[in-house]
Amino acid sequence: MRPLLDNFPLARTADPEQLRPTFATLFQDSIFDIDADRNSAASCINYCPLQYTGLLYGNFGAAIRASFGEMQFYVQGTTIRGTGEQLTNGKTTSADVGGLLFPHADLGLHFGAGFEYLALNIEAEALARKLGAIIGASPERQIEFEVDPEFSNPAILMLRRLIASLAVRMSSDRKEMPVVALVETEQVLMACFLFGNRNNYSHLLNGRLRIAAPRQVKKAEEYIEESWDQPLTVEALAAATAQVLAACSSRSSTIGDTLLWRFSGKCGCDALGSCSTETQGYR
Repeated sequence: MRPLLDNFPLARTADPEQLRPTFATLFQDSIFDIDADRNSAASCINYCPLQYTGLLYGNFGAAIRASFGEMQFYVQGTTIRGTGEQLTNGKTTSADVGGLLFPHADLGLHFGAGFEYLALNIEAEALARKLGAIIGASPERQIEFEVDPEFSNPAILMLRRLIASLAVRMSSDRKEMPVVALVETEQVLMACFLFGNRNNYSHLLNGRLRIAAPRQVKKAEEYIEESWDQPLTVEALAAATAQVLAACSSRSSTIGDTLLWRFSGKCGCDALGSCSTETQGYR
């Protein structure tokens, strides 16, 4: 069976030392201690870049210890096979289910030979913009996450399914996936990442506004109808219904979350429901 993302190869080698240039490209200022056993099986690394995210697949024939330098992106990893550990600011958690890497943290990974994983990379600036669109204001502080080794949050379970299905789709033929669907899928991936991983903005992401605003929902409906052939994003919806800012109190909720919640209550679906519809075929 061909490995995932086989049409986006970065490295194919049985020599562990030849993995170092690839790791240096993917994770700058990081240190990798690779088991130099000559009997190690071949390793494979594939990477598929998208607009603000990327899919990374790795299958390693050698045991590896990694210490990461300053990162400019976030990583949600899913373990396909093998065992490992993650070190986050001095705390060790299992990586048997997956991993979570983020900027401004002391991070390390250790996994044995035969470790296979699939990961989603998200640009830090893009995630901050997405968070700002959802909560209605630019984040004043760096997004800080807590690592849950079980990754059992429903949004994370959805994220893992979306990552896997997108990887399968991109492994077959990238040209078959419409650009609009690809961009919208990327939006859903970032939203699931924010809602599924507990962070210092979770209290805002999980808030709810209880005052109805049908005019804003109507504007959102009109925007979606007029822009049916364009990628749909929270940022675009927020801009199209900018006056909702005046209706939102600073303590009750946020523009993105408010709009999505009201839309759901009126229409029985999420304002980004078209994204979910586009991605159902990939699950």
